[in-house]
Amino acid sequence: MKYLLPIKEKFQKGQAVLVVLLVMSVLLTLGLSAVSRSVTDIKISQQTQESARAFWTAQAGLEKALLAQGTTVGEIDGVTYEVTKTQLGGSADFVFSEGVGVGENFVYWLVDHDSDGNIGTNFYSGDGLTVYWGNSVDSPAPALVATLIYKDTGGNFRSRKFAFDPSVRSPATNFSSPDSGIGHSVGENIFAYKATISGLPSLPGYGEPYFVNIRMIYNTIPQILGIQTEESGFVQGYCYESTAKVAVSNIVRKLRECRTWPKTPGIFDYLLFSGGDLNQ
Repeated sequence: MKYLLPIKEKFQKGQAVLVVLLVMSVLLTLGLSAVSRSVTDIKISQQTQESARAFWTAQAGLEKALLAQGTTVGEIDGVTYEVTKTQLGGSADFVFSEGVGVGENFVYWLVDHDSDGNIGTNFYSGDGLTVYWGNSVDSPAPALVATLIYKDTGGNFRSRKFAFDPSVRSPATNFSSPDSGIGHSVGENIFAYKATISGLPSLPGYGEPYFVNIRMIYNTIPQILGIQTEESGFVQGYCYESTAKVAVSNIVRKLRECRTWPKTPGIFDYLLFSGGDLNQ
């Protein structure tokens, strides 16, 4: 005799099977998720390590190029690097994109140098130059002080300061006001302020200009600096860019450093030394 299971019992067994399948599905999903996270973590870890290797190699290549003062290529532990060298300046439009930081100064040379950085005998012969700085979001707006160092006809070094401030401050700085507005540009760089330093040949005993020492005041972030001259300017130094690449992952890291011609430390902005007589 055949016995048929009650319909209720069949239904309960079907529910049990569904529960088992559901539990297996959840466990499988959790397992796959854990594996996925593990693979992702390993990949991120590998990328971090390779990125660090590329950065270190780029830095090593840059240091090697700076010592050799030229371009260089090489490989370190499977990471290749290449360092290129480009001149800084050398035209009428000059931009120091590295920026002049808080408490720093930038020296713009008005005389040529040889490849070793020694001062030459060709001097700037223009009537003046225009300096650009600042952007629309700077608060407070930075002021600029430019000190011209030149040798007079008697062979003595002299200095002349030019100071510009776009803001009204208390107490007053009594600086000259620069041109403010939109559209002050040097190449592709837009600046908020510009100031023209003119009439250089009319300075007392003006003979040979050597450099303009430019310092930012009241700036809280580095300032990109632009300079336009009436004739082609002189080379101000060289920039080196190091590119390192990890072949297996194609991770690339770049470093850039610019070396300008030697200058006196910033503390000497407030003092002037001369081997001969000193006039101001």
